[in-house]
Amino acid sequence: MARHSGAASPPRVPFTLCVGITGHRHEAFSAEYLSRLPGQIRDVLTMMMRGATVVKAAAADWFAPDEARFVFVSALADGADQIAAEAALDLGFSLQAALPFTRDEYRRDFQRAEAATRFDALIGKADSVLELPGTRASEPEAYMMAGRATVAHCDILIAVWDGLPARGRGGTAEVVELAIKRGSPVIHLAVDGKRPAQIVWSAFDPMVVTEGLQATAERPFDAAHVEQMLAAELCPPPDTQERRFIKQFAKERARGYRARIEYPLLLAVTGVKRFKPGNFRDAHCAAQIDEEWRQYREVNLDQHGAELTHDLLKEAYSWSDRLAGEFAQTYRSGHVFNFVLGGIAVCIGLSGFMAPHASLQLALVEFIITLSIILNTKVGVRNEWH
Repeated sequence: MARHSGAASPPRVPFTLCVGITGHRHEAFSAEYLSRLPGQIRDVLTMMMRGATVVKAAAADWFAPDEARFVFVSALADGADQIAAEAALDLGFSLQAALPFTRDEYRRDFQRAEAATRFDALIGKADSVLELPGTRASEPEAYMMAGRATVAHCDILIAVWDGLPARGRGGTAEVVELAIKRGSPVIHLAVDGKRPAQIVWSAFDPMVVTEGLQATAERPFDAAHVEQMLAAELCPPPDTQERRFIKQFAKERARGYRARIEYPLLLAVTGVKRFKPGNFRDAHCAAQIDEEWRQYREVNLDQHGAELTHDLLKEAYSWSDRLAGEFAQTYRSGHVFNFVLGGIAVCIGLSGFMAPHASLQLALVEFIITLSIILNTKVGVRNEWH
């Protein structure tokens, strides 16, 4: 229904894999491990990209035909965050930064000149930068807020972590615990370098309540488990009915007019609301949605100087909203149609007592009305107007 955008059918979702990072800072790593960490992260990201390619090929009908998109989320702290962000950019990921403070305030965290330089370079390459309203008076909460933002914005979290419990607010262990409780997969890279990468994910054994590292939730980081994880995270639910709904939605086509106007007419007749051309013209609904998005930009983006590319979201929302409006009007109109014709049928039935000579004709009209009500109901149930 997005005629104004030129789309004749609902836009298909692009296949997008979003990976986040949490990890210890530079001083927590040995020089030997620091030398190996970039390659280790690159290997992890490369395997996930390969797995995503396999999963997308197997589920091509559900997604847009565009190339798979890869996004990386990082707080860009000195250490694992910066190393992982650089590796992701080298592999073709786009970068999104989630900072605990404004970028100028956050830059004070970097005691090493090299880290500050890398931070500036990474910020310059980021597609988007989220500057959270943290304050120095509550630093741990600010860092945890950045951790929550990272977990919320990624499908999978890489954790460069020593595996020990949290020793304070806002640290790597707390972010990992948050991700696991939330049900997000965590790729655990042990900082001692002695253990291979592991996938920690509660969905591997949903009967177990997972709140941290548990053997039941761990699987080897190999191609088979990566593909299983990605398919579950990114593809539509395997439930047959859910997939039927998606197919049905994808087959929707733009409609210029709304034929069922019984409900708007009822509102007009009863004096509740005037009947307007917008009641049967889809372009009127499209104009209202455009106005809603204009107000959204004005209030939520422009006032704060935020930049957000939301064309795809707007188009997808427009399709859903306009279909919902049309089906709501159709569903209500179907009820009005049935009740009005039902009332007419009762009146005709009573008229037979006053005009017995026309009983046959009246009975025929009643039959036609009854048949119309049945047909209207069957069409409504079949097309799931409700």
